Amino acid sequence: MVNLSASAINNKMETLNLKELTSIDGMISGQNDIITFIVFKLENTDTEEIKKQVLKELQNLKSE
Repeated sequence: MVNLSASAINNKMETLNLKELTSIDGMISGQNDIITFIVFKLENTDTEEIKKQVLKELQNLKSE
C-alpha cells in the first residue's frame, strides 16, 4: 500500500511493477515520499482560513 500511494503521489503509476510494489526498500523510500508530501501540504495550507471557515460553519449550525 505504501509503494502504491507513493507512486500515485509521484505520478509514477505507469512504471510501477510487482517487484517495486513488494520491495522493502521501495516501502521505506515510499514512506519518506509520503511524509515529505504531507509536510509540504501542511506547510502550504492556510490554516487560519480553514479555522475561519470552520467557525463560520459552526456559527451557521448554531443559528439554525
